[in-house]
Amino acid sequence: MPDPKGMTDVLLDEAAAHLERLDLQGEQDQRIQEQGRAVFYLPALADGLEAGGIRVLADELHVQGMV
Repeated sequence: MPDPKGMTDVLLDEAAAHLERLDLQGEQDQRIQEQGRAVFYLPALADGLEAGGIRVLADELHVQGMV
């Protein structure tokens, strides 16, 4: 059986790293917006572009006002 304490430590480290990335993304988004640049968010495509992914991305950009 895996070491529960070890697993907990790994999960906590991963969660902390994820929060750090989210904070960095927020800071970078703010810097870009302060420069008057548009920021658009696109979803991750589990099925890739071949399964209609381009349409999903185009629809999302339309919803966000890019096109």
